[in-house]
Amino acid sequence: MTRRRLPPLPALAGALLLLAASHLAAAQLPATRIVGGAPAPSNRFPYLASLRTGDGSHFCGGALVAPAVVATAAHCVEGQSVAQVHIGRRYLQTSESGYIVRSVAKAVVHPGYDAYSNENDVALLLLDSDTGRAALALAPAALQLADGQQLSVAGWGATSEGALYLSETLMYVNVSHIAYSRCSPLFPAGSLAAGMMCAGELAGGKDSCQGDSGGPLIRLGSTPGADVAVGVVSWGWGCARAGLPAPSLS
Repeated sequence: MTRRRLPPLPALAGALLLLAASHLAAAQLPATRIVGGAPAPSNRFPYLASLRTGDGSHFCGGALVAPAVVATAAHCVEGQSVAQVHIGRRYLQTSESGYIVRSVAKAVVHPGYDAYSNENDVALLLLDSDTGRAALALAPAALQLADGQQLSVAGWGATSEGALYLSETLMYVNVSHIAYSRCSPLFPAGSLAAGMMCAGELAGGKDSCQGDSGGPLIRLGSTPGADVAVGVVSWGWGCARAGLPAPSLS
């Protein structure tokens, strides 16, 4: 199993943490960069966040879920200092305009996070100031995804398993929701906890990969404002392997 991270307000935070834990955890078995995807159109994912180290290096993704709150994976922030968050970028390092940079005032990890089982792999980053940007909506508790329903994931992660470099351009890929009853038997007993979901293609070829961890699993709308987050990229076995769709916390 591989993480999809590259190696190395209290009331609001509490409410969002519970919501994120219930509806945002998209776990992908240990891998994360987009595999089998395409360059994202300009401004299609304005809420997407890039988590940066002190030297400006990207290591995980995230999503703006409130004007000053970014949701990401717990494994992205536990034991890792997030110096800055870049929101609304298209390119990883290339000079561009229109994106926002904020520092992280506090990281709140789900109290039930288990690094061994990957359960509750979700965290919130409380930013130092409001971004003034529209946030990505969270899926309501009653949302039921149909088996085979199309979802999307975006990020700057590796574009193939074992790749040494991240993608300079924001990539996205459409993947299928795979019912728990079909996905759970594909993994060792107990690997897929009750709060997890699967997204990918049983034939392989499409997936997130190292560097995509923490990014949102999205039900796309007609516009970015109509998009809904249904999970958070967490872990996976390799990247885009046949018969091994990426598990997600739902």
